[in-house]
Amino acid sequence: MPFGPKTNHPTFGMIGASRVTCGPGGLYAFGSRIKHSAFIDITIRRASHKRDLNQDWFYGEDELVRVRLTEAQWATFVSSLNVGFGVPCTLCDVMRERQGEVPKPEDSIAQAKNEARKNAEDTMDLLSHILQRLEYAIQNPKKRELSELARDLKIAIGNYPANHAYLYSSFEKHVENVVTDAKASVEAHYMAVATRAQLVEGYAPPKMIEETGEKA
Repeated sequence: MPFGPKTNHPTFGMIGASRVTCGPGGLYAFGSRIKHSAFIDITIRRASHKRDLNQDWFYGEDELVRVRLTEAQWATFVSSLNVGFGVPCTLCDVMRERQGEVPKPEDSIAQAKNEARKNAEDTMDLLSHILQRLEYAIQNPKKRELSELARDLKIAIGNYPANHAYLYSSFEKHVENVVTDAKASVEAHYMAVATRAQLVEGYAPPKMIEETGEKA
């Protein structure tokens, strides 16, 4: 065991990652729409250094922050550098102060319906406004006014298909992300089961989703 003096400095730190599991009900994570039973916890601590017995010894001291990622978030985190602000994560503890549980996210189907309805209502309001202006212009015809109405109507009609396509594409991407998230969570669960059952004679680990040929 080392017995030399410890050296501390504000720049010294330790970072560690651990795979953790929770109860059968699972927990929500920030940036995910489903509950998960397995996560990757990342902890950052202050650290100290000691040189003794011809070796360097590093010790974790006060915990600064502990964050939690889903399996999909972890995979994205380690493989996607220099992308935007990074990857969503759940803040568990900051300076050892518990941050609480992530609230249940809004139902994605209902959210998509509300967004589509709002888009349609906005479009109808715009067309109604243009129609009112057109009715007035018919009573008081002016070439410039009619030209502006024709331009505004053309823009409104042209924007609707693009806006609708964007809503559909956004929802399709959201569904894809949910499936990817769920798939990573299921595979992590299978791997945990396989690890615990390795000593059972004749046990065959469950196949991953890709290996079964099944679509998520």
